[in-house]
Amino acid sequence: MRRACRDLRPSVLDDLGLHAALEWLSDSSAERGVPCTFSCSGEPRPTSSEAEIAVFRIVQEALSNVWRHSQATQAWLHVAYLPDCLTVTVSDNGRGFAPEQVGTGREHGSQGGLGLLGMRERAALIGATLSIESAPGQGCVVRLSLPLQPEHEEAGQQER
Repeated sequence: MRRACRDLRPSVLDDLGLHAALEWLSDSSAERGVPCTFSCSGEPRPTSSEAEIAVFRIVQEALSNVWRHSQATQAWLHVAYLPDCLTVTVSDNGRGFAPEQVGTGREHGSQGGLGLLGMRERAALIGATLSIESAPGQGCVVRLSLPLQPEHEEAGQQER
């Protein structure tokens, strides 16, 4: 039961916040055999609890796909806090794939692509967009873009 509760909202989010939790995911990638370089631009800004969980889980699934499927030797996680959105990009130098052939959850006789489908659904639930760019032999880039309130609006709402 404790694990189920912890899995709903990973304690690392409460303990560290989204930015540090994503850096922790990146750091833990080396333990799975694929070093991941973390980078960030912009000033970290708070988001809703629901958005934090979804972003964390999407990145977790993207890195899990790198570890399990890509045969990559390197991954990258970049977080960008822009004035009106948060973008998170996970990329790798792996074998790549044809995105149109996976990710619908309807692959013939397999459970393949359910992770990609889940990532898309999580993104949609928080009003974000998710793009997946890949081709055989070309690695993969997963990009999440989450609209944020402009910083001046956030400051005004906090003063109320």
